[in-house]
Amino acid sequence: MLVSLALQCLSTVLGGILALTGVLKLVTPSDSTTGMTVLDGFVQNRRLSQVANRGLALAEICAAGLCLWPQGRAVGSGLALALFVGASIAIHQALQTGSTANCGCAGRFSSDAVSASSLRRAASFGALALLTGVLALIVTDSVPGRKGVWASVVGAVIVAVLVASSAEFRGWRGRAAATARQRTSDLAGGACANARFSARRVQRAVVRSQAWSRVAPLVRPADLDKADMWREGCWVYMAVPAAYEAIDAIVVVGAHILALGQVRAVVTSLDDEQVLAEFV
Repeated sequence: MLVSLALQCLSTVLGGILALTGVLKLVTPSDSTTGMTVLDGFVQNRRLSQVANRGLALAEICAAGLCLWPQGRAVGSGLALALFVGASIAIHQALQTGSTANCGCAGRFSSDAVSASSLRRAASFGALALLTGVLALIVTDSVPGRKGVWASVVGAVIVAVLVASSAEFRGWRGRAAATARQRTSDLAGGACANARFSARRVQRAVVRSQAWSRVAPLVRPADLDKADMWREGCWVYMAVPAAYEAIDAIVVVGAHILALGQVRAVVTSLDDEQVLAEFV
């Protein structure tokens, strides 16, 4: 029973890894922004390399399906072993020649040059495939109901941990953080001044904002369609006639182009333009 549970868990881990890498290769194939992959070192023609990469991705997805199918685990593990051995050889050769190519393991997410850790990872997955294949040949009975489900859940958790600790995920997280910092810098520095905007989107964002909920009772719905709209740098402003405590007024609402959730509203007197109220 324990061996059967171990096989169920290992098959889930192996199938999950192969399915993830195969799908990422298809959906986010490596391009010029990620640099040359180790596969490009074997296939000098770029177009042929792309075709080979798709074939490799399909082989990984096929192996994943076989690993997750109880009757196909032995064949799927064998195919996975061949794939990981091939990857280990390619990475080893790249290290020997001092190449700066990336492994291309996860498509566009793999942008770092191969290293000794890349080789160890490929070799470890090859050992996992070998162990799964051996167990698949030994074990003939299937895991009953709930225990089999729990073994698969444990396998899925292991896959999640491996993904979270991978160089690709850390690199993606770092790039996402850098993008967020750049976006914040753009908001503060006015780099959005030339960004395009949709008047309809701005109006919808304004109407949904908390600031608008405070000034909406002052505005007649019919006047909203007559609102004047203009732009000043990164902000788009909308002016609407209003009545504030029996005083003829104008409600001016501003929204930031790159962060439409940033909305502020000011109520000014129509006669002397005195600020009567401000809302954020």
